[in-house]
Amino acid sequence: MAKHYDFRIKQGDTLPVIESILTDAQGVVVDLTAASAVTFRMRTKDGGTLALVGTATILAPATAGRVRYAWNAADTAIAGEYEADWKVTFTGGATATFPSGSYLRVLLLPKIV
Repeated sequence: MAKHYDFRIKQGDTLPVIESILTDAQGVVVDLTAASAVTFRMRTKDGGTLALVGTATILAPATAGRVRYAWNAADTAIAGEYEADWKVTFTGGATATFPSGSYLRVLLLPKIV
């Protein structure tokens, strides 16, 4: 059986960008109007140290819960399986991480040499 990944990109590529619609545990879209920052975080699948912490963009309208991260070449330099999430910081300092009950599964495919 083939493994399921939420996102695939090839080593060294910067497109396509990764986007998500953030929802809470009940599946309700998160209103990001009061968000002051969103960070995209990614680590190796084995739960290792963070391989990436990058500033994400909230797409308009903020009430739609859509976020995007644009890759840098260094972000996709090492092929492998990764877990990722979105950390939202709200005005006042409260934080929430999405998806709340799991991780996004990201596959960085090796480039053809």
